[in-house]
Amino acid sequence: MIAANKQNLLLVKSQKKAVDNGLRLLREKRTGLVVMFLKMAREGKQKQQKLSQNWLIFLNQVKKSFSTINSQELIKQLTPKVLTKLNIKHKNITGVKTNQLDLAVGNLPRPKLKTNLSQTLSDFNLIFPEFIKLAQLKTNCLKISTEITKTNRQISNLEKKLEDISAQMKYINSALLERSNSEKATLIKIFG
Repeated sequence: MIAANKQNLLLVKSQKKAVDNGLRLLREKRTGLVVMFLKMAREGKQKQQKLSQNWLIFLNQVKKSFSTINSQELIKQLTPKVLTKLNIKHKNITGVKTNQLDLAVGNLPRPKLKTNLSQTLSDFNLIFPEFIKLAQLKTNCLKISTEITKTNRQISNLEKKLEDISAQMKYINSALLERSNSEKATLIKIFG
């Protein structure tokens, strides 16, 4: 324990004020992170439901399209003729560095392919970037949830520190009060 005097009481009070401010800021940060996490999770759930429906439709198209063509001919026709461009945007959400991927997949014309197969490839070029966005959304949610856990630990530590500071203040106040009462009693005996 620290010495029970007025100077230490002032120091402990200033520490308490700093810890209170830190707790308030961390709680605001946690609230902001939880709001962003819930927003991203909701968006991810909607995107996943939409993609799973589109994926089933796409797989049925693939079965129909690929059943009519020889696999060696298909491989020869599908040699890389795809234009892809990946844009990465960085975003800082309350101290969490997240990325937003934007994949643009273009298709070069393949006149030798049957139209239904060409349409299937075009559909894949529309679906695949959405899977990339969904994966990145899940990764960002994971980063935010890790930061929420870290912030909860920090809040817990500051709450423990606040309890210790309050105990110190209580000890100093009671010691100062006891000393003051003792001095009053001595003065009453002397002058009384």
